[in-house]
Amino acid sequence: MLNHHPQIWLLLAQVLGASGAPLTPSPAPGPAPGPDFAPAGGLGTVDGPYNVIEFLLDDVGMELFELYDAENAWPAGFPYPSTPNIDAVAQSGIAFRNYWAHPVCSPDRAAALTGRYPIISPAHPYGTGIGETVNLNEPMPLTPAMMAMPLAHKAEGSEYLHLQVGKWHLGNGQDDPMSPIEDGGMNEYRGCLTNPNSHQSNVGNSFGGDYSQYTHTVANAQGATQVTGQGPWMGTAEVQDSIAMIPGTNKPFILRHWFHYSHSPWRDPVPDGELGPTATMTGDTQFPYADTILTYRPADNPLDPSNDTNTYHFVHRRVKAGLEAADKAIGEVLSALTPVQRRQTIVIIRSDNGTEKNSLDPTPSIAPPTSPLEPPPSYDPTHAKGTVYQQGINVPLIIGAAPGVSQPAWIAPALRGQKVDALCSTVDIWATMAEITLPNWERYQTDGVSLLPILDGSAEQVRDYAFSFHFGPVGACWDSTTVGRAAVRNKKGFKLVHKQNITDELYDLRVDPLEQHNLLPATTAEAHAAYMALKSQLEQIVSPVSAETSFCFGDRSGASCPCKNYNDSSLYCGQAGCANSAFASGSLLSSMGQASVTEDELALRVFGCTPGSIGVFLQFNLLGNGSEGAPFGDGLSCVGGSVVRLETVPVNAQGNCTTTVRLAHTGSITAGMFGRYQFSYRDDAHGTCTSEMNWSNAIGVQWNP
Repeated sequence: MLNHHPQIWLLLAQVLGASGAPLTPSPAPGPAPGPDFAPAGGLGTVDGPYNVIEFLLDDVGMELFELYDAENAWPAGFPYPSTPNIDAVAQSGIAFRNYWAHPVCSPDRAAALTGRYPIISPAHPYGTGIGETVNLNEPMPLTPAMMAMPLAHKAEGSEYLHLQVGKWHLGNGQDDPMSPIEDGGMNEYRGCLTNPNSHQSNVGNSFGGDYSQYTHTVANAQGATQVTGQGPWMGTAEVQDSIAMIPGTNKPFILRHWFHYSHSPWRDPVPDGELGPTATMTGDTQFPYADTILTYRPADNPLDPSNDTNTYHFVHRRVKAGLEAADKAIGEVLSALTPVQRRQTIVIIRSDNGTEKNSLDPTPSIAPPTSPLEPPPSYDPTHAKGTVYQQGINVPLIIGAAPGVSQPAWIAPALRGQKVDALCSTVDIWATMAEITLPNWERYQTDGVSLLPILDGSAEQVRDYAFSFHFGPVGACWDSTTVGRAAVRNKKGFKLVHKQNITDELYDLRVDPLEQHNLLPATTAEAHAAYMALKSQLEQIVSPVSAETSFCFGDRSGASCPCKNYNDSSLYCGQAGCANSAFASGSLLSSMGQASVTEDELALRVFGCTPGSIGVFLQFNLLGNGSEGAPFGDGLSCVGGSVVRLETVPVNAQGNCTTTVRLAHTGSITAGMFGRYQFSYRDDAHGTCTSEMNWSNAIGVQWNP
């Protein structure tokens, strides 16, 4: 079986070791460890490593913040909720106008933890696959293989503590209490894992439940405990959880306080004692909307039936009240830091997606008797949460400092208290935290770009395009069967909305920020050029590059994997090789760059190989046993004809590697040739697989001049 092509076997025997004796690969190359975080430009640093506290608001769009009044579309005099603590963080730091999240909860949370877009496609095989809300018994919620940041810290031997409070929404609900620890790598988790009205976390429904009956989970490496039923108001409990978990020593930490505010249920009021026995919302003129909720319920007005709780005026006021409660909680948590911790703590405030449509819907309803009607919105409720339009994804992002730190070292003096136009997205939160806290962070396969050059004033932009995705089901590959939506915009302001299998829309956000005027079919050269460029950028993620074909899969579609080690077809779209000892997905080979002989910039990359092993990239001109491949070792080989060994490479700790040689030059490629490529690597014996070698899928590339 192993000798179906003697030339290949002799070549691989030299590289991988025919006797089966283990080889010791040279260490995986990686960037040199970066310096401790001291921003460029001589802005200074502090004693010891930085802490990070991330406050994640739930279903809160930019239109609710007076901070963004100049960008919003409300009529003059709109009554914004009061957010003094958020405003103070913004005054010490920077607010971003063009920050994009993903349209619903779970995809955005997964992207923030992993730095990866949700998309899984042959061109983007390392996505999370979490493009929709994770519900009970999903086939692919967050997994350790996605390498959430806490797991990366552990892999690098970092001393950082990762602490998580509040909504998780990345596991299988309350039945999966260890998900933040086992899948996310957190040192400790406390809170309600999902929405308070779902997945056994509450006895009520979206409009009838409240924040006083839920399942409160405490989890760490020793296990999890859960208490279900009547308890402290959820907001109160989670503020107390955050304060309790802040280390009493100067041990560095990353605290993620992920709110449930202002997600449904909206019905019940924010009570006195929300932030402890000394705090009150009643009569607190600093927080008028929270006070209004306390003085009005539907039953108080016979003309407003108690079941009419999803109307605009009802929901809108409660969403505002939730934001006020979150703001007060932010103040309480930050005030609990020691003076040293305040100086060393970077504060990030953002939202997971836009506002719920019911808060933007001007459907007439009876006014609360204690106050006039809210002004009618200028927004289209069909463009709200759950869509890739601006009201669904363009949300607040504020990076600043804790109270009492008015001149943080990590913000350029000229930018403190300012708003910036830099494009950024959720994956950039990962990259920014990583550059601050994680050694060798650039070696990890992610989509994020660090925002530190924006913060320190050394750059006005760090990316040319921003992306957002929404598709399902969870774990699905982006293909012709996907129910998906995607958006991409450029720095100039053109935005493409792509509705899978339906249509494309193009908007110029400079003159049409509410996306009311679709420019397609394009009638100007500028719009046409923008559309083609944006479409090309999107296709580089959601589709294979046009020059490439892929074959030799270990997913039962062709030849049988030698030891029945078929890949998990829910991963990598099933287009990888046979499963190996480390990854059920098998290893997936793809290319990046343009297949130009003149430029010679195309590179081959492979994911999901045995970590720490060694392998060889091969070029060949004929298929062995057609596109199905033939059993060889513990995988399937499609190699035939004339074979060129392009490069022998070590596989890094994440199971990935990339070519470094010039492929056209090394493979003697000329324009017009069609090259075929496959990767063979050493693999540990596992189960009935004993040959200690395996294969990726194979790809074909049409080379151009």
